[in-house]
Amino acid sequence: MKHKLLLSILLALLLIFSFGCKAEEEKAEILPSQEEKVEEKPEEKIEDEQEGKERGSFTIVDALNREISFTSRPQRVVAIGPGALRLYLYVAEVDKLVGVEDMERQEKEGRPYHLAYPELRELTVIGPGGPRNAPDPEKLLEVEPDVIFSMYTGEAESVEKLQEKTGIPVVALSYGKKEVFDPELYKSLELIGEVMGTQRGKEVVAMMEAWKEDLDKRTKDIPQEDRPRVY
Repeated sequence: MKHKLLLSILLALLLIFSFGCKAEEEKAEILPSQEEKVEEKPEEKIEDEQEGKERGSFTIVDALNREISFTSRPQRVVAIGPGALRLYLYVAEVDKLVGVEDMERQEKEGRPYHLAYPELRELTVIGPGGPRNAPDPEKLLEVEPDVIFSMYTGEAESVEKLQEKTGIPVVALSYGKKEVFDPELYKSLELIGEVMGTQRGKEVVAMMEAWKEDLDKRTKDIPQEDRPRVY
């Protein structure tokens, strides 16, 4: 009788132990998947935030102190007016250009960016270009740009009219009065970078400031009357 009782107790303990091990195994199988979900959420959140920032709206202030709003980062670009294309290519990708003015397709000296990007001559013509010609709204609309960088005029009213005619954001740029080291030129380079979502504009400005400092060091000890006039 005692043996039967002892055997029953042992069987009961064995069953309890077996059920306990099985429960632990099932729990162990569930927990890893839960932990993976907890770990994946922060990464997914970061990616969503970055993607949302890229798609999100933003506002800039151009060289004429005009506020211009964008609903997303521009992917199709044109740069019109004397020197606008040059500044754009100092900062942003040539692949996003969808057209150029006719004068940019002509072979002329003094345009090193043409040597770097010979494919510019293959882009669609969006107007005659040059200081004596106005922008061509119809040709601009044909290439469907997301933004127009313009160097055509220093008058906000004219830029606003072009923006109204095309329905495309027009960002006014400026070389300033001194051109090479002018604050207005710096602002324009940084402005292009801000619109296109790149730090390259600030990097170019930093390089130019370093060159200016180097030139100042080289010439600071030369009396003004002994400095040659150069062009």
